[in-house]
Amino acid sequence: MTGSHIRPGPKRRGYDGTVPMKVLLAAPRGYCAGVERAVEAVEAALAKHGAPVYVRKQIVHNLHV
Repeated sequence: MTGSHIRPGPKRRGYDGTVPMKVLLAAPRGYCAGVERAVEAVEAALAKHGAPVYVRKQIVHNLHV
């Protein structure tokens, strides 16, 4: 490799080396309607049949939730 592909970061950094960031939260936020229905369906199946209840795929397809 002859050259660096890494761009220099912002010049203004905090005293601990971090870059100040502004975080914006969406409002309202929460699960989509499909996830709410899927969770309600699993809860209803648990109430009616007891554990265990198996699902074929993830009902919440966001790995951070």
